[in-house]
Amino acid sequence: MNKTNHPALVLALAPKSLDRPNDGSLPMPPSDTANLDSIPLNVLSLPDEHEQMQSPEVGDVVNYTVTGKVVSVDGGTAKVQRTSINGQDVPGTDADDHGDAGQPEIPDTEAAELRQQAGGMGSLMGLIIALFLLCGSLAQADGQTSLVVGNASYTNLLFVGGVATKLRCVQGYESGTTQFIQVFSTNGTPANGAIPVFSIPVNAGQYFSFDWSQYGADIDYPVICTSSTANTLTLGVADCGIQAIKASK
Repeated sequence: MNKTNHPALVLALAPKSLDRPNDGSLPMPPSDTANLDSIPLNVLSLPDEHEQMQSPEVGDVVNYTVTGKVVSVDGGTAKVQRTSINGQDVPGTDADDHGDAGQPEIPDTEAAELRQQAGGMGSLMGLIIALFLLCGSLAQADGQTSLVVGNASYTNLLFVGGVATKLRCVQGYESGTTQFIQVFSTNGTPANGAIPVFSIPVNAGQYFSFDWSQYGADIDYPVICTSSTANTLTLGVADCGIQAIKASK
């Protein structure tokens, strides 16, 4: 109240309030928004006095290094795609493709994937399964199904089929003798001295797989034997697991 007992009118003039966002960040003039970078906090974190990583807060001054590649050029301006910040790859870019963003990606082949699967299995059965998958994929490439003859039991003789059999693949494991895997075309057990259609050397302790692709090899009455001689049959030791894959009729 003033001396005349009339109410006094007091005006408080305050500066126009800043439009501060609710998240505590500092206001930015509209013209500066193009200069903003979105950086993951963990990339900008630094150790404190207790060697604990601390993320920056609003108002802190930070320094960071950006690596990028030029994706387009327009007159005197180049557009650069960020590929890493402080040495950490930016998600969604091709910076880590084969260690070089400029190198094209080379897809793995089906055979390479099967070899990798077999290596991860780390067992005899795993590798035999991988060989089956490899030969089976080739056998079914022309849309036909396949049949498997034989198993992992040790033998020196395997009858595969009858007349006009399409032999696609021969595979297995030679457990202890360096000898030859021979394929014959004969109705019955081939005699010693018989000449094979194919004769393939296999070392002791070696896995083997011989395929004739999806087209196969047409052989009448194919028989597979082990032999101690290369050019003719001298029936070998029964220490070989043999499997054959043929086209079904």
